[in-house]
Amino acid sequence: MKIFALLQEPANYTLDLIENVYVPRGVRYGFICRQSTASGVDIKTNIGGCDIWRALRENDVVVINGYTGKYCLLAIWLNILFFKKPMAIDSDTELRIPTNKLKRLLKWMWLRFLFTRKYCYGFAGGNYGHKELFRHYGMAEERIFLMPMMVDNDKYKRDLPESLHKPFRFGYLGRLVAHKQVDKVIEALPEDCELHVVGDGEDRSKLENLARGKDVEFHGKVFGDEKIKLLHSLDCLILYSSYEPWGLVINEALASGIPVIVSDKVGANKDLVEGSHPTGLVAKWDDVDDLADKMQQIAVDPDLWKRLSGNALNRMSGWGYDLYGKQFDKFLAVIGGVKR
Repeated sequence: MKIFALLQEPANYTLDLIENVYVPRGVRYGFICRQSTASGVDIKTNIGGCDIWRALRENDVVVINGYTGKYCLLAIWLNILFFKKPMAIDSDTELRIPTNKLKRLLKWMWLRFLFTRKYCYGFAGGNYGHKELFRHYGMAEERIFLMPMMVDNDKYKRDLPESLHKPFRFGYLGRLVAHKQVDKVIEALPEDCELHVVGDGEDRSKLENLARGKDVEFHGKVFGDEKIKLLHSLDCLILYSSYEPWGLVINEALASGIPVIVSDKVGANKDLVEGSHPTGLVAKWDDVDDLADKMQQIAVDPDLWKRLSGNALNRMSGWGYDLYGKQFDKFLAVIGGVKR
């Protein structure tokens, strides 16, 4: 069975997925964008319309990273009109119903049409809202597969510290844009604690001005081993976004045994943070006092930190490429037995 994956960009997550899952299974792939701001990688070449036609013609199965965007739509429509081969829509997005009535109708019409095709399958990044996206727009349960959002956990393993830093070190890694709400994290920072901000973006100057007089350090855009070194220097990672489809930095922190504080709008919450053995604390996305309280809790309670850290390592031991590979093989077994 020949399989082709149409990928968005050479981000670290995607490159690790290729190495750990696609290459061992002989999956061919192409990138829509040649560069990734998340990894600093430039692959020099990217895929075009003729390449997509050729990929659909020459392969038996296609995995498409999303259901919007010019090249994803081209691949989907070419398959619908000419090939009708099994295609899996890979999505890291939870179910979000637009408030605008026209957008809501158009989204419902498009996804309902797409997801009810019998040769269309859903690759959901998580078990909860991510699967619900496919269900809501009509995809049958047996055609929905968990393809977990993940990083290469082995890259982030470390020896856990014997004691926490004094002052306690919080950190944020990501783009400095409004919906990440880094301004709220700066506002909530407890006294006698540090905040390390790793990343860049349009809000950086505003955030630097806001942080004056506080123990906040901006490290700029960092990649590779230097980024991992900075992550490992933290005691707690914070992702307080007002909207976050997943948040792979959560995976990176938990694989390092670093507890997290996240907003209740972060997509990774239910799979990786909440539960009977939580790996971090969840704050209301629009309540800075709640965030400040959660930050204070973990900063002053080393027993809480130790418990969350242990839970993090246990949680990530079952959320790795072994799980992804098993799910991918399950998908291949299902489509291999479907009569078309």
